[in-house]
Amino acid sequence: MTFFSSRRLSRRALGRAAVGALLLGSQVLPIAAGDVRAAPPEPVTIRVGLFKGSALAAQLAQRNGDFERAGLRIEPVFLQAGPAILLATARRMVDIGYGDTFAWVAALENGFTGLKLIAPANGTDSWVIATPGSPIKNGDDIAGKRIGVTPTPYTASVVRHWVRLHHGDPDSVNFVTIPIGGQLAAMKTGSLDAVFAFDFVTKRQLEHAGGKTVAALKSVTPPGAAGANYYSTDAFIESHRDAVVAFVRVLRSSAARFAAADDRTKAAWQGPIAGLDYARLTQQIPGLLLNPEWGQLFDGPIDAAATQAYVDLGVQERGIAKPYAIAPNIYWTATASSAALSGQR
Repeated sequence: MTFFSSRRLSRRALGRAAVGALLLGSQVLPIAAGDVRAAPPEPVTIRVGLFKGSALAAQLAQRNGDFERAGLRIEPVFLQAGPAILLATARRMVDIGYGDTFAWVAALENGFTGLKLIAPANGTDSWVIATPGSPIKNGDDIAGKRIGVTPTPYTASVVRHWVRLHHGDPDSVNFVTIPIGGQLAAMKTGSLDAVFAFDFVTKRQLEHAGGKTVAALKSVTPPGAAGANYYSTDAFIESHRDAVVAFVRVLRSSAARFAAADDRTKAAWQGPIAGLDYARLTQQIPGLLLNPEWGQLFDGPIDAAATQAYVDLGVQERGIAKPYAIAPNIYWTATASSAALSGQR
């Protein structure tokens, strides 16, 4: 009969045996310094709501591996447009959402007060393109005309404001909703007098098809205003503060890199995200990439005063139901300097 089968070891004896084994092992197989390393932390997963071609800085950063290097794993969730994305964000179906400023304020007014603006995304570039044969030349001869606008709250508002500033009657405009990306097809139906475009490629496609640009709507919006932003909820921010800070840092770096690139590089980066084949498009539209209007990507803090003025414009033009002070719903990452963000780890 063996020792182990004839008696039970006491806990103290077992402890002494274990320590002895460890000591013996340390003599036979010494552990070299640096052989034991802590496992790298698991990346934080962030579900980001966006629509095709939008959130350019975020999508560029994702393709470039910037988020991964910052310890973030991004899961894009593609939805239809800003209002749907904001609703999904408020209901925690996504963690961070991209959407226009008016859609955000509408969500706040509808009770989703936990939505915080964490970073500005881009400016307010957009245009009104008169269709071939349309009599529209400016905002004072638009009475009774049919204008195709995309299904977001701000589009009709900025058109109305343009009409008002040209002493026309905003209430006389007949707005027709057309899908995002459907402007060219809508113009070709012949049933519209003008269409709204918020990217320069669509603008130039419409011009190439016989349309004429009659208004650059950025000129009627407050300079420096953020037309679209990134948002998250109080709950996600509180539980993932460092991840939100890292996300915003990466966004700013990505936006700055895009701004510094030449036009052909920008086209090479932006094309796959927007689903555009610039090689083919430049054959169809000569000069497409001559002085392109890429629009502003924000690589710094938001201009809160200008963005509030933009919201006030939305109230005046019925894109926003009632006056709303946005400052309490702007998280500090949107207003902080890049140096301050870099100091937060």
